[in-house]
Amino acid sequence: GLGYDSDRGSTGLVDLRIKDALRKGSLTTGRLLISEEEQRLTLEYVDPTLLAPTIGAGIRLSYEKFSYDTTLFNLERARITPFLRFALGQRNVLELRAFASDAGISDVAATASDILQGEEGKLSSAGLGIGFRTQSAEDATVAWRLAFDIESTGTLGADTDLLSYAVAASAIVPLPSRFALRSSFLAASVEGRDGDTPSASERFALGGAALRGFDFGGVTARDIAAETTNLGGEVLTVLRNDVVLPWPNRADTYDVFLFHDIGAVWRVSSDTAPSGTLEDDRQLRRSTGLGVNIETQIGRFEAYYAFDINGEDTDDERAFGLTFRS
Repeated sequence: GLGYDSDRGSTGLVDLRIKDALRKGSLTTGRLLISEEEQRLTLEYVDPTLLAPTIGAGIRLSYEKFSYDTTLFNLERARITPFLRFALGQRNVLELRAFASDAGISDVAATASDILQGEEGKLSSAGLGIGFRTQSAEDATVAWRLAFDIESTGTLGADTDLLSYAVAASAIVPLPSRFALRSSFLAASVEGRDGDTPSASERFALGGAALRGFDFGGVTARDIAAETTNLGGEVLTVLRNDVVLPWPNRADTYDVFLFHDIGAVWRVSSDTAPSGTLEDDRQLRRSTGLGVNIETQIGRFEAYYAFDINGEDTDDERAFGLTFRS
């Protein structure tokens, strides 16, 4: 399909889904996303009963390339991940994985921070990870999901020794008078071990659909010098809340909502001194606004307007956001 969003501009999207490709019950999925600033390709094959009725196995392949306007460098990353998947009842899934990846930072601008200059080049990583997913029953009054991931690189030998984790949760809660609360939370962190430090390829940023009211990648740690450099941060937290209004027939074709987002990105560890002032402390950003989701015969529209934005002076703000997917 074709689409547009304020984060990536015009996009092309191709999804793949094949059942029983190599064995009955197996599933092959894939997605190709192409835009001016971002290209992503992911493929996954999983056989949920390969080893036992509740023990499956599979492999994921991914390739990503980024060249955002908000950064002074390009990023390219490839990864292969074989995994075992355990069904723990009807609603719980445990995944054990190994992975190997290559990430490269290139075309760093001459005016960029000395920290970025020192991170240019390719790094290989390999390690082990564990993930857990659980969710509410299909007929539950409150629909919710919870996920936890932790990965350790360097355990299988590579250029970097890092520990990362992520916790994600979401819920839809009915409220009186046909209102509803739709919330999502994400916390993530990456830290170096044995003298290693994360590079820009592992650090995080917020903005766009992830933190409405701010430009895509516009909430980040920065090196403020003659040329301000967005560095990303090693810790991220964000909470998004939508109060869905009791509009007529909203469940059929559209919903209108008020939103309030809170998020922060902070901490940069580097052996290289910044070019100017390193701004990487924990400062919460907030935004409040109004949004709408509309389902049509040609696709889905999502739009929002943030009428109150509380950020830092160096943040890249954007009050209006629009997404369309055919």
